[in-house]
Amino acid sequence: MHDPLNLIGKSVQNYTVIDYLATGGTAHIYVGEYNKEPVIIKMMRHELTQEPDAKQRFHKEAYTLKQLDHPNIIKLLDE
Repeated sequence: MHDPLNLIGKSVQNYTVIDYLATGGTAHIYVGEYNKEPVIIKMMRHELTQEPDAKQRFHKEAYTLKQLDHPNIIKLLDE
């Protein structure tokens, strides 16, 4: 599968990028690992980083996810 950011096998902060999953509306989505646990890593699409509306949506999603607590909803580890 195509790796748009060339991150597979690299470290991003404390996370190891294992595989590319997909590209969504605002982000590239990767499968990673943190302390030997699987994680999902979302990286904002570069072309959107200068668009205030896109950045606001991306941050709002993170804020909303941070407020939720349910076993079937992934936990936000880092922003």
